[in-house]
Amino acid sequence: RHQGTPGYAPQEQYPGGTGTDVRSDVYALGATLYFALTSHEPPSVSTRNQSIQQGQPDLPSLQEQLANNPPPESAEANAARQFRLGVTKPSKPAPRHIRHLAQLSKLPPELLDQLNRIIKRAMAMKQKDRYPSIAEFGNDLRKVVAALPAQIAPTPPPARPSDPNSTQPDLPLLYEAVQAAKANADQSSSTAVPDQPTQPMTCPRCGTALVQQATFCPGCGSALNSLFKGNTTEPGNIHKASSLSKLPVHDFSLDQTMVIKSEVQTQTQVQTFTKPKPEF
Repeated sequence: RHQGTPGYAPQEQYPGGTGTDVRSDVYALGATLYFALTSHEPPSVSTRNQSIQQGQPDLPSLQEQLANNPPPESAEANAARQFRLGVTKPSKPAPRHIRHLAQLSKLPPELLDQLNRIIKRAMAMKQKDRYPSIAEFGNDLRKVVAALPAQIAPTPPPARPSDPNSTQPDLPLLYEAVQAAKANADQSSSTAVPDQPTQPMTCPRCGTALVQQATFCPGCGSALNSLFKGNTTEPGNIHKASSLSKLPVHDFSLDQTMVIKSEVQTQTQVQTFTKPKPEF
């Protein structure tokens, strides 16, 4: 028995192998990249050995997978594939178009061929033919990324008609709707108007600059709550001294002086009564 998933496990990981090392991880990474690009599971070691014995390519190339990708289905073909009574279900479903795989056709032919050679070297059957380290494998992939066109305008996929006879949710359509909503939200947030800068607040009586949440004016000592009482604008907002300078001025010299008298302490007499003893 071997440990690993068929298609991602190299030959040395099977019973009787020479033992695993870093190049075994390179094989698994190459198989993962193969699946990420083609949406097809890589063939297992036994399948590849059979192809080699028959004189056939043991690993389908990216160009071959791209050529075998069926064209997109039209609305008529999708409508014709419906459940009908009395019609037996085919044993093997017909291959469908893979949009993820079709994106490889946007790459230049020489760049696609270079990417195919990288995968074949990473997934070589013999350990000595693979990349000796993951770093060297990554360096070749970085060269492919650097050689990509500066900007490839993505072509919008054709509208997929909904199947009225389907009982399952259309997950691709739901995913596209969520992505479109996120794009609209990002665009609306980027065009938001920035907040206007606030002006300093001044005392309506003497014009002294005030601090936010101040209770008394530091210049004239007036209580700000009484000055702003009856005004719709609170002290924490912006005020203009020119518009509030017409408020009536209060003269503190006319206020009556409050005299505090000393308290007269009164003594209370406490009478103590003794309880008479009972007579027998």
